[in-house]
Amino acid sequence: MINNLPNCINSDAVASDQISNAAPASTSSAKPNEQATLKDIEAQHISDLLDKYHGNRKKAADALGISERTIYRKLKNL
Repeated sequence: MINNLPNCINSDAVASDQISNAAPASTSSAKPNEQATLKDIEAQHISDLLDKYHGNRKKAADALGISERTIYRKLKNL
């Protein structure tokens, strides 16, 4: 079911070295020894994409497979 979502990677197509080299997501808002919430992870991922695309919200939205309007709403709620 997840493979049907936009921009999801089929696990068969991912090389094992890409998986082993992937760093775990860290969130600055999560306290030590606590599990990060989905909202924390989403906020960190959006922030990372905005850094990657030098603040370009359109490119970050495209990378997420969402509209630019949706990313504006998410940023407002975060």
